[in-house]
Amino acid sequence: MDIREHFKDQAYYIDGVLDDCLAPLKESVLYAAMSYSLLSPGKRLRPALCLAVYESCTRDRERIKPVLAAIEMVHAYSIIQDDLPMMDNSDLRRGKPTTHKVHGADMALLASDALLTLAFAQLSSPAMLEAFGADRCLQAVQTMARLAGADGLVGGQAMDMITSSDEQVELGTIEYIHRNKTGALIQASVLLGGIFGCASDADMGRLNAFGENFGIAYQIVDDVADASETEEQTGKTAGQDVKNRKATYVSLLGLSGAKEKALQYLATARQAAVSLDIGGEFLISLVDLLAEKVRS
Repeated sequence: MDIREHFKDQAYYIDGVLDDCLAPLKESVLYAAMSYSLLSPGKRLRPALCLAVYESCTRDRERIKPVLAAIEMVHAYSIIQDDLPMMDNSDLRRGKPTTHKVHGADMALLASDALLTLAFAQLSSPAMLEAFGADRCLQAVQTMARLAGADGLVGGQAMDMITSSDEQVELGTIEYIHRNKTGALIQASVLLGGIFGCASDADMGRLNAFGENFGIAYQIVDDVADASETEEQTGKTAGQDVKNRKATYVSLLGLSGAKEKALQYLATARQAAVSLDIGGEFLISLVDLLAEKVRS
């Protein structure tokens, strides 16, 4: 598998899905700010993971469209809020001014709220209930609510903010932040692919392990990039972690130590993907691609 080309094809497909799902809101006063974030070109990693897992079980990708949109809506909501002045106060995202820089902090916050609520509407729509049944839709809603809420993404963001003023942060706390702030939505993405693809209980456990470990590694690699790459390379404001006194693997272990940790988490994620009964070729290739970046 040419992972880069496959990833590009998946992103193109998901872009179309997002545009279609947001189109009914074009007359809304919130549409401009919502679309600015949601439709901004990106890697679409999280919905691509969901789609890859789902298509390992079944090829009927049309039915999964609302789920792909919901995942990216939750991601867009989270990065809008992460970039706000009272959070990371970032000026750039994906090479463009952040949502609050263009639409103001008030409209950015409201747009993020609207995206989050729309995500749950997508997961529980009449079309989803007809396609997959109430039980699976409810399981998906509960999974997303748990991993995007206080015990997941939001909890990780809160801990990230609380520890930004601490002189010393323990490694376990940094792991908690990464597992929840970044890893939780990646976990949700692969789990939703398994839920709607009817993966076995054993494979759901393996998907959970993959998502958790890949998510932590992904955030470590992002932190390494923040410390060592330019704004042109990352598309984001450089040096934000140091500026905001963020606790990261890089701040505690240095670049080489952080890279070593990332490779350890990637090795665990790869083993989980290899063990999948439904097949994990895309997940394995993605792990190998990220490991290649770490070693370069």
